[in-house]
Amino acid sequence: MKTWVCDSGQKLEIFIPFLGKYRPLSGRCCQTCTPKSWDGFHHQHLSSLGFRDAVQVTEQDTRYRGWLVRRVCGFLAVWGWKVPADTPGDLPARICRSRRVRGVATGRSRGSRGDGEFHRRWKEKALEILSEIQAPLSLLLLRLCNWALLKLLSRLFLSVQLHRGQLETVLRAARTSGVPLVFLSMHKSQLDGLLLSFLLFSQGLGVPRVTAGDQPCSPRLRALLGRLGGIFLPSRMEQTPSSRAEGLPGAVLATYVEEVLRSRQPLLIFLEEPPVALRLSAPARQWLALVYRAMRDGAVPDVLLVPMGIAYDLVPSGSHREGTRGAWTLGTCLWAACRAVHQNLGCARVDFAQPFSLQEFAAKTLVRQSRTGKRLEELLLPAILGTW
Repeated sequence: MKTWVCDSGQKLEIFIPFLGKYRPLSGRCCQTCTPKSWDGFHHQHLSSLGFRDAVQVTEQDTRYRGWLVRRVCGFLAVWGWKVPADTPGDLPARICRSRRVRGVATGRSRGSRGDGEFHRRWKEKALEILSEIQAPLSLLLLRLCNWALLKLLSRLFLSVQLHRGQLETVLRAARTSGVPLVFLSMHKSQLDGLLLSFLLFSQGLGVPRVTAGDQPCSPRLRALLGRLGGIFLPSRMEQTPSSRAEGLPGAVLATYVEEVLRSRQPLLIFLEEPPVALRLSAPARQWLALVYRAMRDGAVPDVLLVPMGIAYDLVPSGSHREGTRGAWTLGTCLWAACRAVHQNLGCARVDFAQPFSLQEFAAKTLVRQSRTGKRLEELLLPAILGTW
């Protein structure tokens, strides 16, 4: 990377090589640019006309100005990001008081002795299942990890492009009273979850609860991801994903999804699991069924679904299609991050589709559902991909 100084005194970063391998990026120099070209043809407010770079943070993104701020603007910007919605503090008490969980526990307690002792045991079991699903967010750890992720993404990619018009559409949808957002995306690499979580947090959409797939994780990595917003299926449901039995794990999980949607926390679900194309993964099918069930049972009046797409110039190595052997650990993740720092992946682009109502989608597809015999969550994937 080189730097030129224009006649106006502005320093320009030049990427070599650029053309022919990566997609062009307006507003940044390639090897064919000259200072005269920049001064004569570049629009000063070009970034407000279309795409913006989500990993290019300047002092304009902070409340402060000055020489020192320009050196630490990334840290100050991440520290100033707000969390619009968070998990209620009394979430464990709400789950234990829910009618669904109490009904399952009452059905098990029939004919048993020592009702007080059994009541205490099933509460402890419910809280244990809840701890497997999620962990309380750590805002300090969240901000530190997002600052480190900002540095990593700026080294990996020349830019991470977002369209301002698409972003404004999603922000308007997020302001709909009482209706939560559920983001739907496809897996292309193991970086997708961190990248999309970072983007949603940085653009003011909140800290999303990111559903984890069936890739095994070590206990330490799972605890870390849980503190950053990751949510997991209970261990019993991971082992038998095809089981439709309710049980206490299913009741706790369904109640948890209802509380997440009711508190209007954004939820990110990865739909397709390679190498099987155009087919929902088993975890995605369960998460979507729980979201639809929460809306059907009246926990929320409606849910706005927002499909998202990621396009890489070069897919990061260790992609999701290649798979991994064994469980992910903190050591393997750190080694992958250190190895990725020396790569140059060009540009990445994230697109938001038009948000649409799950309630209206369900009403329109009931006839098709009855004809094909498929469940609603199975009909959702081809609708998003446009492959009816």
